[in-house]
Amino acid sequence: MNIPENFDRWMFDYLEGNLTTSEAETFEQFLLDHPEFEMDAEAWQHATIEMKMSSIQINTNLNVNEDLQAGTVGVQPQLWQFL
Repeated sequence: MNIPENFDRWMFDYLEGNLTTSEAETFEQFLLDHPEFEMDAEAWQHATIEMKMSSIQINTNLNVNEDLQAGTVGVQPQLWQFL
């Protein structure tokens, strides 16, 4: 893989820990040998994505047999509450 042409891919895999030890060493040496990529590397190191966990509350008091007979089985908006 050509590092300059695929710098973002290498940087992503490096930060995610997806590179082998040998690949990580090669990439680290590339960064030392090519200071022109320093700003890009710093930008990647400061980039973060905040994950917001959501939960779904489901009405667990449904009686499936009664709902099947009544023909009312289905997802009704009032049964789902997104937090």
